[in-house]
Amino acid sequence: MINYLVRLVRPLLAAHCDFREPSADLVLSCFLSWRRSVLVLVLLLTVLIGIIDTTIKLAGGPRVTFTILLKLEPELVPVQQTLFGDLADLVWLLSFYALPASTLLAVVFWSRTRMSQSILLVGLIASFLVPVAVALTPWNWWNIEPPPPATIEAKLARQYERVAAGIGWGCYYVLVLSPAVLALVPGVMRACIRVKMLLPEATLPGWFLVAAAPFNGLLVLVTFVALAQVAPSQLLLAGMLLWLTAPLVYMVRARLYTLPLSSANELLTLRRVQALAWAVALGSAACLIVYAATWEAFGLRLVGFEPNSSLFRPWQVVRYLLDFSGRALFVTVVSADVLLRATTSAWRHQREFMSTPMAERHDRLMRKLEEAIVR
Repeated sequence: MINYLVRLVRPLLAAHCDFREPSADLVLSCFLSWRRSVLVLVLLLTVLIGIIDTTIKLAGGPRVTFTILLKLEPELVPVQQTLFGDLADLVWLLSFYALPASTLLAVVFWSRTRMSQSILLVGLIASFLVPVAVALTPWNWWNIEPPPPATIEAKLARQYERVAAGIGWGCYYVLVLSPAVLALVPGVMRACIRVKMLLPEATLPGWFLVAAAPFNGLLVLVTFVALAQVAPSQLLLAGMLLWLTAPLVYMVRARLYTLPLSSANELLTLRRVQALAWAVALGSAACLIVYAATWEAFGLRLVGFEPNSSLFRPWQVVRYLLDFSGRALFVTVVSADVLLRATTSAWRHQREFMSTPMAERHDRLMRKLEEAIVR
């Protein structure tokens, strides 16, 4: 059992294959082994999330589901849900099982690359895009519109209650969908790094990495700004600055990622840049964890065990981080599949084009553009 776990984790720790003796079979074997290991890790994170949810439910704690009972007028019964609302609830529930189910099938068929990739792509659409589509549906699709009230006061009361319900559902959707949204850019960046390590001569992964790096910090910048106004702290400021700085490390050394690498020393430098970015990101995480655990004002804490004096429980934070990590790793595998296919496709089309008469004309055009724009 221990030997199996060692073989499973080793591809996650290995940064690249043997650079001294590159071969197509070796690169493909390394990629498939890494891919299987990441998918198994996603399954383990999913199991941990299920254990936390089950434990909370058995202990009688708050569940992750959310229900708002609308009763727009005192004399009316609660608003009835439409058939669309019932079906949307079912689709919403099934979408949360799409990620672990597709991951499990992809692990089973890991050696059949195309089938495994197709399964993960369907899982990505079902687990990421379907909940967003459900959340975007208007309120009147979900509930049967009651008869219009007779008085102006009743109309105002109905409007206020709808606004309150909309705010409640909005907060719920932000909480549930934010791990999926925030995991997209880190997952794509990690995929770019992995493909660049496997194919040091390729330039397309590096350009995608440099283009995606600025958006990694910007996605959570609004959350940081809101926290800075509500619960300011020097630790929050330090964590925010480090989080924004981590992806900029790749931009500072962008030339290293966007050029073909041809030596082991260049690849070693690439690994050092990645280690520096990880160190900055871990420093940001440490500051934010200490901030969340220690911040307190007027007897209210961000994270604590007492529900009356804290906004979040520790297990809720752990579950959120596990959900974010699992989705980021899932996006990493899907993005690596797409990026590897895009890299090979770009290489093939470029090679075919270079053998045509138009290649010389294109070469002259690119030289003029380089002289006018780049230099």
